[in-house]
Amino acid sequence: MHVIMTYGKDSFDRKLPEDFSLLCMLSNLGVTSRETALSSEEIAERIHLQTDSIARLITKLIDKGLVASIEVENIEKFYVTLDGVRRVLTLYS
Repeated sequence: MHVIMTYGKDSFDRKLPEDFSLLCMLSNLGVTSRETALSSEEIAERIHLQTDSIARLITKLIDKGLVASIEVENIEKFYVTLDGVRRVLTLYS
């Protein structure tokens, strides 16, 4: 995945690891609390990736403590943790 970043008048293309790119996308979508958590299917729809790819990347992010999961009406949903938000912010500093 590529992320094109803009800072003022300058922009640059930066290759990021897939799991970190997903973390950034989730943060940008506002999926940063239990109340805004999304299922893997909902995430796949919003960012146009296949559900199995989402599941693989989410597992990596959960293992790193950057994403957490909750169960809502028997559906597993995911959101970016505070540590995950902090990690995303390092991209901009």
